[in-house]
Amino acid sequence: MALDNFKTKQDINNIKNDIMLKKSSKEKRLGFLDKQKEKLEKEVRDLEFDGMVYDNLLKNWK
Repeated sequence: MALDNFKTKQDINNIKNDIMLKKSSKEKRLGFLDKQKEKLEKEVRDLEFDGMVYDNLLKNWK
């Protein structure tokens, strides 16, 4: 086992804590990116709707 090479239990705990911090940070980042994605998708839907309304106004105006 790879962990057998470490000299103390504290070394193992330090590595474990580091892994947990990186995992937590990654999860927070993914959560943030999911929220950003939702905002951008809503913005695209709104712009598409605005485009449809504008196209209909142009058709009706002619």
